[in-house]
Amino acid sequence: MLCRQLRRLILPMLLVVGVSGCHQPKVPSGSGSSARATATQPANSTPTHTRAIVFVHGIHGDPTGTWTGEGGSPYWPDLVRGDRTFSDADVYAIGYPTPYTGNRNDVTDIAKALSSNLTPIFDRHREVIFICHSLGGLIVEEMLVDQPKLAAQVPFVVFYATPHAGSFVASFTSAFAGDPLLRSMSSSGDNHYLLDLEARWRGGRLSTHRYCAYEMLKTRPLNLQAIVVGGAPGAAKELASFVGGIYVVDPYSATYGCDSNAPFTGIAADHIGIVKPTGSQDPIYILFKGYYQSNPPTVQPSNRVVHFDKVLCAFYGEAVQGSSAWNQDESCPVPDREHLDPDYHQAAFQCCGGGAGASLQGRSLPAGIELGVDGGHYWSVDFPHTPSRALWQGDSFVVHTYCGPEPAPGPGCNVKLKVVGHYRIVVPESEVK
Repeated sequence: MLCRQLRRLILPMLLVVGVSGCHQPKVPSGSGSSARATATQPANSTPTHTRAIVFVHGIHGDPTGTWTGEGGSPYWPDLVRGDRTFSDADVYAIGYPTPYTGNRNDVTDIAKALSSNLTPIFDRHREVIFICHSLGGLIVEEMLVDQPKLAAQVPFVVFYATPHAGSFVASFTSAFAGDPLLRSMSSSGDNHYLLDLEARWRGGRLSTHRYCAYEMLKTRPLNLQAIVVGGAPGAAKELASFVGGIYVVDPYSATYGCDSNAPFTGIAADHIGIVKPTGSQDPIYILFKGYYQSNPPTVQPSNRVVHFDKVLCAFYGEAVQGSSAWNQDESCPVPDREHLDPDYHQAAFQCCGGGAGASLQGRSLPAGIELGVDGGHYWSVDFPHTPSRALWQGDSFVVHTYCGPEPAPGPGCNVKLKVVGHYRIVVPESEVK
């Protein structure tokens, strides 16, 4: 009986956090009950910059609707891409399973899936910056605490209405929705997950800055006729407060644990509207832009590139008049093969002389290898005569040398070969004395 009465009071709250925003969130592609996360970016964005900006939606959001204005535009990631301030960054919006997709994974599961999905983004960029709405902030925090190497690449995160100390609404809805994500957001005093997450963040001494914004407008119920008072103790008082609107994430929770040397900024929007800027002059947008400008990319120490050449091998073969031809594979060990200059390519070389021919051309030679060849009478340098005809055999460079003499009293022949390695070594500036 009590449970049924509570449902009558609480289910309208589910409408507030689940439907407010005037559209039904789109289901991320490939989502469902698994913890798989997805990452998307505008079609004309390519991973070519030193920084990445990643948008992470909240519990009832998605990579598109969360960041789109009420009239269908603008789309915040597109605003960022069109702003010269962010010309050094690629922009991504990620998705993860939510209650709408039948989620049964907790924050830890989704954070692990997210870190796996974002690995290519971290690999391609020196710095990754996150814009997080609501629960998305807890997921990012969990990922960074669990992956300190990734955290080292994150100079700052901007949290918009993230329940660092829990959400009043989630405290009630988690009892009925059965979604582990809602339980993680609960503001009840026994929410050990949030306490542990904050303790792990502080204990990890992460260098990532945490900047916070909180909602200044209360979220109001969408359908007052649907609200009825049950018989639970205190229900009428709770209802009276709720009809006037509630903070889905109150200012204390939204700013708990964030950098104390940065202002905690209130945004004149409710929980849904706090991540829907109307344009580049909207305080929502200006807040993130200001933090971006105050955290310029770290200056990486320049590296010193050293180029040098080294004669690796020299071969000589001859045959006197009337004798058998010189006909042999030559194997040249190449030390430090991994340091051969990938940008050096021998354009052409004289493969043969005296009317002899060969299929080995300059374009066939591997990067970093140069051949100097010469000969007398009838001679050539060609691919090795092994079945594979491979120029590399292990860490040795192999070619075939040939020369053919004429019968007596005709001339003999010779062939000369020099193998040169062109090396490129990158020396970190810190090691240059």
